[in-house]
Amino acid sequence: NWSPGEGRSYIDLSDLALLATCESKIENGEETSLCGTSNFDILLFKEPSGAEDKYWQDYWEGHQFCCTASAVDSGYCDRSQVNKLIVPSELPEAFSTNFILKPNEVVKFSDDPMMTRHTILESGVYILMMASCDESSPDITLGGQIESMDPYGYVFCYTIVLPSYSSLASLSLIPSIAA
Repeated sequence: NWSPGEGRSYIDLSDLALLATCESKIENGEETSLCGTSNFDILLFKEPSGAEDKYWQDYWEGHQFCCTASAVDSGYCDRSQVNKLIVPSELPEAFSTNFILKPNEVVKFSDDPMMTRHTILESGVYILMMASCDESSPDITLGGQIESMDPYGYVFCYTIVLPSYSSLASLSLIPSIAA
């Protein structure tokens, strides 16, 4: 357990929760659910930043993020990936996982230690993608908040740097005016 200022950055997803809402119909006095389980995929990665790297969305041909039957037919993804988020093998150090959602059951990210906190080792832009790629999937509600913290807490660097820069600029301006 550590607090801000000890040289670590993280993205925390532990407050998020999912709910697959399912409708049911009543026929002859019996209630029948119209849905089954559904998949919910998550992908977290640092945006590639080298000169030879592509813009992050260009890792998906035609910005097709989900594997569909037509994508399998065209060789874009494997049949085992149908109705799942496509995770390009070229994305460095991507974190990917999925949740199986049962009808009307709340799934909390905090229940899965792999999902709670992701340590950030390098500065940069991080992309978090979440998808339910199965078209027959019920509506999914995502609730909660995502927390990110740098080594100095919630204070952005410009709140420290800007006043310091302004003071230095003022000090250098005074001798110029006096001369």
